[in-house]
Amino acid sequence: MSQNKWIPQDVLHDIYKMALDPEFYEPYRSRSAVASAIRRKLKEQRKMVPSQATVEKKISEYRKLEPDDKESPWSVFDIANTKYTILSEALPTVLRAWAYERVTYRRPLDIREALWVARLYSVFREAGLEEKPLLISTLCGMARTLSHGEKFLERTKKPRVKPEDVYPNIETELFELVAEKSDPLREQLESLSETTKDV
Repeated sequence: MSQNKWIPQDVLHDIYKMALDPEFYEPYRSRSAVASAIRRKLKEQRKMVPSQATVEKKISEYRKLEPDDKESPWSVFDIANTKYTILSEALPTVLRAWAYERVTYRRPLDIREALWVARLYSVFREAGLEEKPLLISTLCGMARTLSHGEKFLERTKKPRVKPEDVYPNIETELFELVAEKSDPLREQLESLSETTKDV
């Protein structure tokens, strides 16, 4: 059943992310079709589903927000830009992410996404990125999601929104990548999660 009085922040973020993600919206030709697809996706995820009119209104609202310079395509020349520093050791991974996005989605990696790839670099190196090339798709997907979340927090300027409202399981997902199967912390974390659910 649709409700519109109060929309949870994670639902607003999902609408924002899908409304601005070409990978999601490109198959649809109209705002109405995109809104319907978003509502179906929310229903599949068992989340609150706002009305069609509300989702269409949010799509228009989010698409009218002014882009910032971090949404420009990333270039190797941005390395010299001290405003957006990328560590030299992370550069090979950023270049692989750039190539992956170009080849897979025919889209450029933007500056914000490149910065997230660089930030996540050490985590993915620990997970064995060099030995497991397919992890580049996971890295790009996570960087894209975090980029959308950061952009959502910055551009909608909602003071009550916390990062955990946008991406509630990010630390757990990153830990899963680096932890060995035999890591005792893995079992303890799972046990703690189950205990928290029961409270």
